[in-house]
Amino acid sequence: MGKFNNPGFILRIAIAVAYILIGISVFLIKNISIFSSDILKYAFAALLISYGIFRAYRAFQLYKEQ
Repeated sequence: MGKFNNPGFILRIAIAVAYILIGISVFLIKNISIFSSDILKYAFAALLISYGIFRAYRAFQLYKEQ
């Protein structure tokens, strides 16, 4: 079974990409009123991006094990 025929792999990669895109959008949007400071906004964006990268890494690791 190829990478793109496995629905679990596609779902894991799609979720990882979504986390990365949300992190980038939080980083780039200037007026987000839910954060009290810019440092908190940038830290949250970095956390989302790093979690997305981690999920993509785990998806590839799980795919290699199968």
